[in-house]
Amino acid sequence: MKKPQARLWSILLVCAMLLTLLPVTAFAEEDSQATTDAVSEGDVSANEEGEGNGEAPEATDAEAQAGDVKYATFEEAVAAVSEDGGEITLLKDAVISEQVSPPANVTINGNGNTISTEGEWSADDSYKYMLLANAENVCIKNITIDAGGNASGGIQFYASVGGSLEDVTIKNARQLGLNVNASQVTASGELAYEGNGWGNGINVSWGKDVSVPDSCLFDASSAKVSGVSCIYTDESDVINADSKTISVTAPEDFVAASEKELAVLGKAAYYAPAAARVGDVEFCSFEAAVMTDDGDATVELLKDVTLSVKLTLDKNITIEGNNNTIYGASDSNDIYFEITGANVVVQNVTVKNFGDTAPTNGGIAVFKVPDYRSDTGFKAINVTVDEFCRSAYDIRSGSFEIEGGSINCVNNIDGESNSKLTKGILAGLGTNKVTGTVKGVSITNSVSDYEDWNTAAIEVYNNADVDIIDCEISNVKNGIHVDNIMAAVM
Repeated sequence: MKKPQARLWSILLVCAMLLTLLPVTAFAEEDSQATTDAVSEGDVSANEEGEGNGEAPEATDAEAQAGDVKYATFEEAVAAVSEDGGEITLLKDAVISEQVSPPANVTINGNGNTISTEGEWSADDSYKYMLLANAENVCIKNITIDAGGNASGGIQFYASVGGSLEDVTIKNARQLGLNVNASQVTASGELAYEGNGWGNGINVSWGKDVSVPDSCLFDASSAKVSGVSCIYTDESDVINADSKTISVTAPEDFVAASEKELAVLGKAAYYAPAAARVGDVEFCSFEAAVMTDDGDATVELLKDVTLSVKLTLDKNITIEGNNNTIYGASDSNDIYFEITGANVVVQNVTVKNFGDTAPTNGGIAVFKVPDYRSDTGFKAINVTVDEFCRSAYDIRSGSFEIEGGSINCVNNIDGESNSKLTKGILAGLGTNKVTGTVKGVSITNSVSDYEDWNTAAIEVYNNADVDIIDCEISNVKNGIHVDNIMAAVM
């Protein structure tokens, strides 16, 4: 009987041991699951440190994030976005080597960062825009696009609808910073331009053989725009659009070009910050304001402007510069002011870069009064003339007054100082009588080494009577040159 009893106790002991082990095993399985979860979470961290566990690793030094996943480059984040769209957020400045095209329904949130081009931007992409939005509902915001002088353009919307820009800066494109091509785009917040080519303009266009959408529009009425010189549509765009409409809703401080301005500019539509005003009417360009039909007009400059053509002042007109600057073309002598009106006044303005790097023998003056009218009358009051070719003033007929202001005759071309002919005022040398006064003008640096002609601060020739009062003349080869013999060649 002892053996069966011992066997029974052995069986009971084994069962007891088994019962004791069961809970321990269950707890071990729960702990094992918790450990597995922790390892899984830890593996994400491990991936960030470059250690994989067979799953797609997140980048440690990520440029961008799409959804909850971080990517080493902005391009990878764009490629990972599904057809349903989503948001791509820059985590730091990004660099691209070729054009990037985001898919539909995507928001690119720059998060205050910059997308720039590599130093060796692909030659195949040099003519392309950095970002090409050719899908619907692409939003680009809180970002700077820096083409670095490599890429042709910054952003192009092409056959796209629902596009938007919010707080975007575009700079250093070789051509256009922004092109809205057969697309529908709205801008809000800050829209800033810096150092782009093609005059820092925005082109709202319609490319050849683009069939969709049904219209093209750019609405910047809610944007604060800076650095943008103009928003325009070319005549060829209207032709390409066929019967479809191209429309622009410009920022509040932009004005639409008049029909006369459009004819001069060769544009179908043109909007720009007001450059000048005549009475209550504002004009996109200084030239258009001057060409207004108003008699005895006063043209007020509202900002610095660049003269694009020779401007003939052939009527009674006053140009009030409001202490702004009128720039010419440094490499051309074909742009200047020609005075033929009976009562022309230019005052409180700086004029510069009129042929200052162009050949001397092609230049005449910044302000030229030609010989063929004897009844011209010209006044220059508080005018500063700097960086020019030949003469600041060349007056060959009529009457004139130059009062206040200054003339700086210094020149430098191809690193050779004073190799060009520059001088202050020439009066006479024509067939008509010239009478005038030069009062309180500062003339400096008339020290030209030009071989074929002498230089002086003021030159008075045959047929001219000039009173010179309280002028300051310094650093010149000749102060006042009077030649009563030399006359016009008939």
